[in-house]
Amino acid sequence: MEPRSLADRRPSALILVRGCARRVIRAWTAPVPALPLALFRVAVAALTLAYLVRLTVELPLLHGPTGLVDQRTVETAYPFTRQPLFPSDAGLAVRRALLLLGCALCVPLGLGWRPRRVALALYLLVVCAVRSHFVVASVDDGIVHLLLFWAALLPVGESLSIERGPGLHRQVPGGAARAAGLNFALVYLVAGGAGWAS
Repeated sequence: MEPRSLADRRPSALILVRGCARRVIRAWTAPVPALPLALFRVAVAALTLAYLVRLTVELPLLHGPTGLVDQRTVETAYPFTRQPLFPSDAGLAVRRALLLLGCALCVPLGLGWRPRRVALALYLLVVCAVRSHFVVASVDDGIVHLLLFWAALLPVGESLSIERGPGLHRQVPGGAARAAGLNFALVYLVAGGAGWAS
């Protein structure tokens, strides 16, 4: 029997690669339980509420008459910090009202009422709030952004929800959940690496 030529081997190699790719995609998108994502949603709502309450308490220190942040100067130095919700001429009352609205939105997020839409609204509010005091922003601000971003993308309302009921044994597509897990692992890897390097 003669050895097979390269041209004869190519189709079988292509079939092997396609088969492997299909198996990887199937494993990546395999369903995951909805309950851990619902618990993630509840935790994000609680952390966001604590974060917004802290921002509301610190508001006079940041934007009061003798506050740490002169927003006009910051917007001049860093034009990307301009945003629509907290303009530089907004008073403390307007800023406090918006942050309290955010606190109120944490309740429906935790209860699972339209969780992805509420998480997106909270994400936009938090992004604008942080941009308004960009020069004194901390790691906490970035973590809250990341959590709300994934709460808006993940199917977090399929279990423990006032819209869908308890749903303790429901399954949801797993691709986005696995991507979120990789993203959080990358954050911890970078933070841990930076900690070891310092």
